[in-house]
Order: sequence, then structure tokens, then C-alpha cells
Amino acid sequence: MTVDVRGKEDIMSVVYHGHSVVGRRGVSLCNLEDFMLGNYVPKAKYQVWSDKHKVYELFQDLGEATELFLKLSRR
Repeated sequence: MTVDVRGKEDIMSVVYHGHSVVGRRGVSLCNLEDFMLGNYVPKAKYQVWSDKHKVYELFQDLGEATELFLKLSRR
């Protein structure tokens, strides 16, 4: 499920509390643990990707992932 939210705090809250994907303008941010179904805890917990910008980044810190998400989605 893709969720469209506005501010940094909203985005971080939505991703942290279990929505699978937050998307805006061709950029997506997800919590990888949601896709592992409890079977595996990934070393990098968050992924930002954009085919439009050719960006596929993994992060352990949600704040860093959110910053990149916002930067790309403003382009």
C-alpha cells in the first residue's frame, strides 16, 4: 500500500509504525522489515528508491532515509 503524506515527521511516523511504502512524485521510502515478515531482520532497515532519479539507497537511520526521500521528491 502506498501512502501520500506531507511533512518529515508524518513520513517518519508512517514508515516507522508499519505502512509498507510512502510514495511521492516517483520516489518511494519503505521499511524493509515489513517485507521480511519477521523471518529476517535486514542490516539496512530503510530503502529509498526512484527509477526516475536512478537512486536505490539503503539506510539504517530513518531520518537520513527521509531526508533523501524529501530531497528527491522535491525535484
